[in-house]
Amino acid sequence: LAQVFSCFEDSVPPHFRQTPVSTTTPTNQPEHQQQKQQQKDRSRLPAPNHQPPPAMAAPGESQVVAGDTAWVLTSSAFVLLMTPGLAFFYGGLVKEQNVLNTMMMSLISMGVVSITWMLAGFSLAFGDGGGKIIGDLNYFGMQGMLDME
Repeated sequence: LAQVFSCFEDSVPPHFRQTPVSTTTPTNQPEHQQQKQQQKDRSRLPAPNHQPPPAMAAPGESQVVAGDTAWVLTSSAFVLLMTPGLAFFYGGLVKEQNVLNTMMMSLISMGVVSITWMLAGFSLAFGDGGGKIIGDLNYFGMQGMLDME
């Protein structure tokens, strides 16, 4: 078990180690086992090279990445397909006389969320001012969206 976790020995502070971990092979093993152990030691991957993320677009510039846009559209399509499925699931949990009401509540909630996003959600997510986490209401009701380039 110590051999499995020996690759993490450098990341553990010394005061947390119970016993020093040795990477050398014991001499009481047969020679072919020592050779296998040495090959395993050589085949360990080096520590990952942590590089900074690629440069972001400068403020005021727009950078559209095709892969990101495709992923957002695919995720949105999955959510739109999931909502009727959730309505059928909820419909199966209630009595027969309440199935239509329960399913319609799920579908109407999709419309309410869409309108709420268009009125305030977009502006709070992508507004220019405000704090570091939430934007302002400059784009409330999608105003000024045609002026963006």
